[in-house]
Amino acid sequence: MYYFIVNPNAGSRKGMRCWEEIKPYLLEEGIVFRELLTKGEGDAARFAERITEKGRPDVIVAVGGDGTLHETVSGMKKGTEAKLAFIPAGSGNDFARGMGYSKDPKERLRSILADENGAVINVGSTFAPDASGCFLVSSGIGYDARVCHMVNHAKTKKLMNRLHMGKLTYLGIGLRGLFAAELFEMRLVLDDSREEIFHDVLFASVHNLPYEGGGLKFSPDARPDDGFLNLCIVAGISKAKMIRLLSRVPGGKHIGCPGVYSFRCRKAEFFMEKPQFFHMDGEVPGQSCHVTAEIGSENLQILG
Repeated sequence: MYYFIVNPNAGSRKGMRCWEEIKPYLLEEGIVFRELLTKGEGDAARFAERITEKGRPDVIVAVGGDGTLHETVSGMKKGTEAKLAFIPAGSGNDFARGMGYSKDPKERLRSILADENGAVINVGSTFAPDASGCFLVSSGIGYDARVCHMVNHAKTKKLMNRLHMGKLTYLGIGLRGLFAAELFEMRLVLDDSREEIFHDVLFASVHNLPYEGGGLKFSPDARPDDGFLNLCIVAGISKAKMIRLLSRVPGGKHIGCPGVYSFRCRKAEFFMEKPQFFHMDGEVPGQSCHVTAEIGSENLQILG
């Protein structure tokens, strides 16, 4: 059975338009499916939990943005035989971009229906004293998480998405967030053995895929199936230099520049003197002085 978890409001109703495009194809091809339309936050997770608790090898297709996919994966029971698939219909679509997916909904659907085995990808986990969760794309602390928080609460986000100018929302808020950002001190422990100290940190991001923030290539070498996380940390430079540095991020040309630190690990533990915003796939549960990110113990099978 194919279960389609559809977020109709993703990308300013792009999710609904996408579903209205692929649903007739499913009916024409005689595909047995069930549609589940989300109405609010948490619905996708509840649908996924309900489907996977049956213990059957069903296929769950999330239709929406990275947030919809994140919720769906969060709700899936560990050890489930169900397989996952994704049709992007959001404003950022960093997971689809990192996986090299087509932007055409019907092409994505045909690819999913034709794929019997799928690809096995890693799932990251982030832990803090008051919140925890998984991520497929990235997790982060500091500036990038603060920008996610600001974007998620921006009144202009829906309007800009409707005008197909969603990236300008990230850009505008990103610049505003940079000038307002408070740099912080951080201690990093890699794989329980290596320790690094950083001063004047702007952000520390942890990547399972190369992109975040709507196409910003923070970690060009990140791969979702290699069993490792890639870290990108910006610290120890002035805000003026940070602006020039961040202009190189879309092409991934910031790597190796002064003030940019890259690491590869299975586990990263961050200790900050003051609480910092942190995120998982753009979802911001709050702030913390102690955040841990690591490769999860179970992988995920994804079709298409």
